[in-house]
Amino acid sequence: MTTETKPKSVLGWHFLRNDMRSARGHEGPWQIGEKRSVLGLICICFNGYHMSRRAVDAGCWYRTVASDEAAVLCRVRILDDIIEERNEDVGYGKSVGRTRQLLWCLSPEETTSILCTLCGEGTLDRLIDCVDKVTKQSALVALNAKFECLAHEAHRKQDKKAKR
Repeated sequence: MTTETKPKSVLGWHFLRNDMRSARGHEGPWQIGEKRSVLGLICICFNGYHMSRRAVDAGCWYRTVASDEAAVLCRVRILDDIIEERNEDVGYGKSVGRTRQLLWCLSPEETTSILCTLCGEGTLDRLIDCVDKVTKQSALVALNAKFECLAHEAHRKQDKKAKR
C-alpha cells in the first residue's frame, strides 16, 4: 500500500447517516453544496474529510465506523492537502483532504434500492459481503461501475422531479 499527496481536487463518494451527519456524528448535519474544512495536519483516519474514489469502497469504509443500517450515498469533492491511500490490489481505497464539499446525495430509500439491486438486500453489510466475495479485479470494477451508474441515474431522476 502506498500513500500519495495531490494538491488538486478529487471527486469521490462518501456515505452519511440518514440524518446527514458523518458516521461518527460529531458534527452537525450536512447541506447540499456545503463546504467544510479542518485545521491541523491532514492524516488518513485521524484528521481531515474522507471519501473514496469508488462507491463500493465508500460503502465498505462507512460500515467500519457506523452502527445504523440506513445510509445516504453522497457525491463529494475533496480539496486542499489531499492524501490518497492506494492499495495496489484494488486501486484507490480512501482519500482525505482539508476540505470536502457535498455536491449531491441520494435519499436513504434510493441508496437502499441501489444496494438491493446490486446485492439482493439493501444493507451496506451485504455490499461488503458482495465485495469480499469478488476475487477478480475485473469483477470488482464491474460491480463498482454498476453501483455508480445506478447512483447517477437516481440523481438524474431527482433533478427531473425538482424541475417539475
